[in-house]
Amino acid sequence: MRGFNIWVTRECNLKCEYCYEGHTKSRVSISHDKVESVICFILENSSQEKEIVVNFHGGEPLLEIDTIERICIGLIATIKCTFSLTTNGTIVTEKIIRLLKKYAFNVSISIDGKKISHDTNRKYQDRTGSFERVFSTAQ
Repeated sequence: MRGFNIWVTRECNLKCEYCYEGHTKSRVSISHDKVESVICFILENSSQEKEIVVNFHGGEPLLEIDTIERICIGLIATIKCTFSLTTNGTIVTEKIIRLLKKYAFNVSISIDGKKISHDTNRKYQDRTGSFERVFSTAQ
């Protein structure tokens, strides 16, 4: 089974102390024009596969939920897929939950242990901690 990681955006709504993307978040996302190219690339490079794994990552990938859905639709029309994503868990809405269920996503929510540890490192842009929101999402 072949796997593909798609960074749909570098943008993020948090400003984590240790972010591997750096502290200055660029507003770079996959353009709508590139979505078809991504789908074609994956299909061309998995033609011998019965199933593929597609992981969406970012910045915060859920900021580009419409792009994620377009890619899912484009792929499942041709090949069996297992979808996953890693999120900071702060912007999950009912619409997002419905989409994740529809495509049977495996979801990883980043949380840094107890509230004090999490809020020390995983802060919103205004420097307030995100633990309460993430914890409520994870439940």
